[in-house]
Amino acid sequence: MNQLSRIFLALTAALLVVTGALEVGPAAVALRALEHAYGFVATTPDHSWLGSHRLDDGNLGFCLNVSKHPPEGNHFLYQRGDSLSWYSSDDSARLADIARTWLPSTDPNWAAGAQLAVWGITGLNGHDAGWYAARAGANAGAVASIATQIRAAVDAPTGASHWVSAGAYLTLGDGSANSVSTELFVDYVGQGVTQLSPGQYTGILSLTGATFDDGSSSREVSNGQSYSITPRDGHPTTDVSAEVNYTALPFGDALWVAQNTDDGQSLLVPPAFLSSAHASARGTAASPLPFAPAVSTETSSQLAVPGAAVHDTLHLTLAAAPRVAARAPAAASASASASASAPGSVPGSGSESAPGFTTGEQLTEWGLYEAPDGSAKPIPVTVTSSLLGPFDTAPVESAAAPPGAPVACTVDTVAADGPGTYDTPACILPAPGYYAWVDSIDPHRTPPDQGGARILPWSSPFGTAAEVTRVPAPAGTPPPATAPP
Repeated sequence: MNQLSRIFLALTAALLVVTGALEVGPAAVALRALEHAYGFVATTPDHSWLGSHRLDDGNLGFCLNVSKHPPEGNHFLYQRGDSLSWYSSDDSARLADIARTWLPSTDPNWAAGAQLAVWGITGLNGHDAGWYAARAGANAGAVASIATQIRAAVDAPTGASHWVSAGAYLTLGDGSANSVSTELFVDYVGQGVTQLSPGQYTGILSLTGATFDDGSSSREVSNGQSYSITPRDGHPTTDVSAEVNYTALPFGDALWVAQNTDDGQSLLVPPAFLSSAHASARGTAASPLPFAPAVSTETSSQLAVPGAAVHDTLHLTLAAAPRVAARAPAAASASASASASAPGSVPGSGSESAPGFTTGEQLTEWGLYEAPDGSAKPIPVTVTSSLLGPFDTAPVESAAAPPGAPVACTVDTVAADGPGTYDTPACILPAPGYYAWVDSIDPHRTPPDQGGARILPWSSPFGTAAEVTRVPAPAGTPPPATAPP
């Protein structure tokens, strides 16, 4: 993967961060099961119970070991289910799903149905589900139906799950093609790893080296959604990293048990925490920020003869400081020779805005673009140089050339290697007089795929001393010598 192409980088992690905890006392103090919570007492002589139980810390629980004594009055310690090794990974996922989804129910029918579904997973001790559902009396049919519904939901393709993980994805490129997105993936018991459909959950996404459209570096995001970002480090290549955290996700096989320290049933209890998912991504790409080239120039000869060839020497650099506005044209005091004029526009006599940018942040180094081979190349600029003249008198320095100034020659120099010294093609001095070079950089002369839209325009002043060439008129021919009489 080349460094400046679009970056697709995802580092995923599954089932990570604790987001909450059970209110447990010190390990040396045992909990007690106080009473029945929600469900039904059988009318049979043994008054068997079908439903949830309440612990003395307020948590609810479903019985796990149907062959053992009821839990009321017994003592318990909270344990992670995986530390007990009682159930397979799939059954742990099913029980965890029931604990998250149906254990909190205060409806007797649903509490009893969920308890029956739990025993359907952990074992019915030689009886069928209907035998236990009968404890609900007239509600036995409803309870049995609910238990069936719960088992169907748990075993459905998007029911119980083993884990959840996140992915973070950066797309970085030239111009404004910069974005970040996140995804969530769940390993379901029923169908394996599945990418969740967009917009189901929200997380917090934090950026380093870039901001969102509102200028912030952190915001709430939804899974499966893409968000525009803008790199902000001012360097030609930008390092951007993204980190997302999703919390309180109802997935995973993290099973929690109130383990009976006496001889009765242990209890399935609410999870000590819901799952979290974290992901990060990092990428490097050409910065989309504009940059401001500038040129200092000098003519190759300040004194020449008609017909001589001169060129302009260009010292290409980055502007020393951001420019708030372009220079306004100003009148020049030099007068043009009536005998020498040329058609054509005069670079440097006007101003324009940078395409797609307004005054604001810009690069502190020369901009780069991604070449077809994937390498980082300096953004090329074309310097247009016009040799103006001849003028009758020496030009006076001003912000721009006078309107209608004669143009002796216009040449282009492509600066493909970034900052440095370049020589323009030569121009011929057609007649005596004064000549002055003016130079400009037009962003539109650089193709967009080479970063043209990121170049800020530049133009030189007119008449600086280093840019003026004087061409004296040839001396008159002396009269022929005559012999003395």
